[in-house]
Amino acid sequence: MIMKDIKNMKTPMQELIEQLKELQDTQDPYGLHDAIELAESYIKREKKVMKSCIMMGLEFIPVDPNKYNEDAEYLYNETFNTKEK
Repeated sequence: MIMKDIKNMKTPMQELIEQLKELQDTQDPYGLHDAIELAESYIKREKKVMKSCIMMGLEFIPVDPNKYNEDAEYLYNETFNTKEK
C-alpha cells in the first residue's frame, strides 16, 4: 500500500459512523442519532485496542521499548484520520 493511501485510511468504526451519517441525511434525522452517538463513543475504545496491537508489533523491530506507547500513538494518528470535529 502506498504511504499516501495509508494516511487516508479510516478505521472500521469511522467508516460505520460516516455511513450512518449519510443514512441519517436521507432518512429520519433522529432515527439514527442514538446509533451514531454510540458508534462515536466506541472510537476511544477502538484506538486503545489498535494501539495495543501496534505496541505488540513494535516488540519485533529494533525500537526503544520505553517509547512503545509514544510510537504507537504516533503511528495510529498518522495512519488513521483522527482529527476531532
